[in-house]
Amino acid sequence: MRRAKSIDELYEEVKGFDVVLTNDAALATALNAKIDTPRIGGFAYTPRHVADNEAVPFYGTGALSDLQIITEIANETGFSLKYIHSELENIRNIRKYKKEVKKYLYTKSSREVYDSFLGLQTVEKMMDSYIPEKGRFFEGKKVAVIGLDFFDDLDKHFIPQDHIEIGIFTDGNYEIDIIYEVGNDRQLAENAVDLITKETANDTAIVMDTSGPIADAVRAALYRKDIPFKNTMSVKDLSQVRDYIQFLTVSLSYETLRVRHVRELFSGYKGFFNQREDEYLLYKMEPLLEGRQKELTLIAKNIREMTFQEVCEKVVGSVHRPQITMLLDDMRMKDVKITSRLVNELTYAVNNIDDLRHNEEIPDKEKKGVLLADCLKSMYVDRPFVIYLGLGPEWSHVSVGKEYVDKEAEAEVNMYRFSVLLQQGVSRVYAVNSMRNGKESTPCPVFEQIKEYDKVPGEVPAVVSTFDEVSKKVVKGQWTSPTADEPVSRGEEIVDAAESKEWKFSKTTYNNYFACPRAYMYVSFIHMPDSEQTMLGNIIHQFAEFYLCYPELVEGKIYDFTEMVREKYSGLSSQQMQDIDWSKIRICMTNIMRFVDSLKIESVPLDMDNSKRKYKNMFMEMNKCEKYSSMTETAFASSVHPLSGNFDLVTGSRIVDYKTGKASRPADVMKHMNTSKRQDFFEFQPLIYLSLLRENAPPPYRFSLVYVAANDVRSVTDDDFTIYENICDVHLLKEDMREFLSDPNSDAKDDFGKSYAKVREGWTAFVNKAFESGEDNCKEWKDNELLISSLLNTLGMNDTATNRKNISAALKKLSDIISEGMLSSENKVIVPSDTLENFLLRIDEDHSRASVLKYTDFPAEPRRNCNKCDFFKACTRDKTEIDAGEKDE
Repeated sequence: MRRAKSIDELYEEVKGFDVVLTNDAALATALNAKIDTPRIGGFAYTPRHVADNEAVPFYGTGALSDLQIITEIANETGFSLKYIHSELENIRNIRKYKKEVKKYLYTKSSREVYDSFLGLQTVEKMMDSYIPEKGRFFEGKKVAVIGLDFFDDLDKHFIPQDHIEIGIFTDGNYEIDIIYEVGNDRQLAENAVDLITKETANDTAIVMDTSGPIADAVRAALYRKDIPFKNTMSVKDLSQVRDYIQFLTVSLSYETLRVRHVRELFSGYKGFFNQREDEYLLYKMEPLLEGRQKELTLIAKNIREMTFQEVCEKVVGSVHRPQITMLLDDMRMKDVKITSRLVNELTYAVNNIDDLRHNEEIPDKEKKGVLLADCLKSMYVDRPFVIYLGLGPEWSHVSVGKEYVDKEAEAEVNMYRFSVLLQQGVSRVYAVNSMRNGKESTPCPVFEQIKEYDKVPGEVPAVVSTFDEVSKKVVKGQWTSPTADEPVSRGEEIVDAAESKEWKFSKTTYNNYFACPRAYMYVSFIHMPDSEQTMLGNIIHQFAEFYLCYPELVEGKIYDFTEMVREKYSGLSSQQMQDIDWSKIRICMTNIMRFVDSLKIESVPLDMDNSKRKYKNMFMEMNKCEKYSSMTETAFASSVHPLSGNFDLVTGSRIVDYKTGKASRPADVMKHMNTSKRQDFFEFQPLIYLSLLRENAPPPYRFSLVYVAANDVRSVTDDDFTIYENICDVHLLKEDMREFLSDPNSDAKDDFGKSYAKVREGWTAFVNKAFESGEDNCKEWKDNELLISSLLNTLGMNDTATNRKNISAALKKLSDIISEGMLSSENKVIVPSDTLENFLLRIDEDHSRASVLKYTDFPAEPRRNCNKCDFFKACTRDKTEIDAGEKDE
């Protein structure tokens, strides 16, 4: 590419002139900053700057702001603010290239907007009729014009006839020496920011797509290192404005609002809700509220009867109220009643109109620091150290659909702009992504245009598809200090054994840790609000406990208890779903009664105080029952392994866990406890709870999953229904896998049908022969010809190809059971003792590792599809997907 003149070289060339014109605002600012001789007035200007100065003498009162223009056009045409603003942008874009704007407006409405626009005091109207020789601005001044090719049609009206044109290129070519390829956007940002310190922040610029995800990654990296960067502030950046608009927006949907939609918003206005009320409908809560909570709720309820200013005065604090009032003044909405259309217009104006007024000061630390430059809007960057990030297709301008643009001329101008931009600063770093959207990243198409422009006539057309073709060298991988990979210490380096035992895994935390250590980390500091399903589940669990303790208070009154729930928890369900939800609750309650009755517990000890626990049983409170049983909601902590759990019900050597969600088949329960397969969902609760039970009760051990909402229709309509159809039992054996399998009455025999009659007859011998074959890997048994021959002889079978195939298939089925470590049948899962022991060894190892990671960093090591993770949006790792065949159905 052609070598561009630096800002210093341009200044040396133009410093003898009185006025310098350029259409690049950053270059004008840089040239003004380099003035080294006394001057009266300014030096470097853009045509737009000159137009702003000349507008007052031209009109007498100055040009109208964007908002004033839109308001005037709206008053004349009746069109919406959003439509006028979009048309105004289109008109201005056309006028940059063509004087005959109307020729490129294809609807009656757009032409109507343009006609109204022509009659207003606009900067464009003034520029269109400006004659430099008749104005006082250029009178008697020596004028230089830098980069005339970059001036649009209106800009050129400000070029006096007597001027000197200054070129932006000089002799010679420029080549990029090194391009660094570094991972994803986050890694790219972190490596770039690692090159910057607080001391060098004011000397550094980062050029990138400031509207893309890379910009968020860069800002986050700068914040983490506490490195200042220059920031702008518009009305949309003011939190008080955003909160006010959000209050208006959510209030318009008052009847469907839940507390979680407004809890954080209301807290900013001193109306506080409890987190546990998140799933309640706000309008159902209103009679129970008081103070500021009720005041804000009533404002939301009556929002359509109030004006914008009335809501501002009643909701917004006195400190922040002037900003809102100024905005409403500009929008002429102060005394107008609130409607959905007007709120949408206000929101659009705040997000899209840049010249809305505000009087907030940019914090001092955001007035200087690293300059974040937009690759599509910048050409000159006045910083000695410039970092270029991305350099992909997002760096190219798009002129598709713009018939008023001369595509070839525009492409040439953009090529020149791109070439200049890549040569800013004294020291430069170019860094790009290794991959994008699963594909190798590609260079900006402008590189190919530059290659085509630079080629010798007669050469083949230039093609640029990789970054190797646009630089002398491409360095792949990490390019900052190799110590960057070391975990960041948080004050400790060694965790001793005593300290690591102070905390324990629960079933939820271990499920998260096993699925991905980073997900486990996020659970500790990102609150996941209770879902509606969770809240309803809590009701069912409380009822189960209440019925176990006080069955006499419930019998014959199930309808009354459902109504009790309806009255207290009516805010949980939407109006349209209430009947369905209450039917579901009634079915769940009925099935719980069936199950508890089936236990036939002779005596339930009422030996615990309901009033002394953190979460009290609401049924006990409502019925003035003070005691509950130590059989329910029982907390256990292992003395051997780092595990703890809370049992819904424990009776003898049986744990009961009530489930209100979809029922899982025993095969799925077993699958979700498998530690050797990647899958979308892991659930180790049965293994964890059985290990805790084993420390506190004699065998046999059973963990019962009771799906109280399953078979909802049959449980109501079919007299033959029994509650056992809704139960999946997980049995822990005292025997290990071999002992379990070799038992003549082993449940595993049921997996071997009629075609394996001989195997079933000699079952114990079949199993023992396989284990004693000397082949450690059971997966190899099916191909072990000596083992097959021995089994044929032991089982009294002829040595034929068919029988050999039959024995091989039987060995495969046996090895599959051993590999799973468990066995599932129609209504239960069987867990041999050595399977549990292996799992507990894994728990101990993971706990030891997690104890160290608590003081360093939790890596992202997903064993499931990242899209299924609750913390997918918070995580900075590239997403991982699992094979379709391993997904949980």
